[in-house]
Amino acid sequence: MTLWVERTLGELCALRAGIVFKPADQGLAVGDVPFIKVSDMNLAANAIAVREANNWVDDNYLARVRAKPFPSGT
Repeated sequence: MTLWVERTLGELCALRAGIVFKPADQGLAVGDVPFIKVSDMNLAANAIAVREANNWVDDNYLARVRAKPFPSGT
């Protein structure tokens, strides 16, 4: 007997696709919004929660690539 309840992923969260982050657009150390990449999860400060990012973008970039940022804390 198991205490786990089987659920579909859609019952637990909302899924949304990301965007392609071209190498030419990477490397900004400041901006309006952190652009989190999988490699950022290996930063020491991100051991429990993502708190730092190696790449940042501004609102103009987000508009240009039609990106919709995830709300803070998600």
